[in-house]
Amino acid sequence: MPSLKFVLVAVLCLGAFAFLQAGPIDPPSGPIAPTGRFGPKTDILSLLGTTGVTHQITQSGSYYLSQDLVVTDSAIRIQAPHVTIDLNGFSIIGDGVSGSGIGFGAAANGGAVVIKNGKIMNFGSQGIPVSATLEQIVLEDLMVLDCAGQGINLNSVPARLNNVIANNNGVNGIRSTGRALITNCMTLGNGVNGISATGGAVVSNCTALDNITADLSVTNGLISECVATNITASGGTTTVNSHQP
Repeated sequence: MPSLKFVLVAVLCLGAFAFLQAGPIDPPSGPIAPTGRFGPKTDILSLLGTTGVTHQITQSGSYYLSQDLVVTDSAIRIQAPHVTIDLNGFSIIGDGVSGSGIGFGAAANGGAVVIKNGKIMNFGSQGIPVSATLEQIVLEDLMVLDCAGQGINLNSVPARLNNVIANNNGVNGIRSTGRALITNCMTLGNGVNGISATGGAVVSNCTALDNITADLSVTNGLISECVATNITASGGTTTVNSHQP
């Protein structure tokens, strides 16, 4: 058997070899981009814009805000499929005259989009107008306030909304003409309907009050466990356990 002295010398030599082969332990200089589940995130403020749009997303991936974004045009346009935007608790603020908060171009067609965690407010047009033909959109933990047009206009895109507040917009707070699951949302003081859903939506655990035309206007869908003063349920819409405040 090898002597104890021989074994100790071998272990020390192996340790020294491993140390020499290892890379540097100090991190590289400069800022390190936040990383998400599927790789690094990109700060939206680092992106270039185009005519009428302050920042434009042209690559699929994850994006975030590092501070409030105050604009005099449309703020963000998504021109790529499969995009996640984390507003990171910050606000996108318009000038009250022009533009939309987060819009879409044709290059986003066929993708799935997630927008979450912040405020979009004071735009002369719409807060989130979904004009692309998306596979799906998910909106979570958002406030869309004080826009002259629609707060959120989903059109016919399949959608999932949770914990969204859409107040004091000039037209509808939330509008959908496609399949949608709208839960735990609030719409107050909008110029037409609080929630307008005509494509077979499920509206659940929502509060809609003081909207000019109807608080909830749902066709061919389900209204469940909601609080609203004025409910318009048509086209066979079922209303379950919903009541006035």
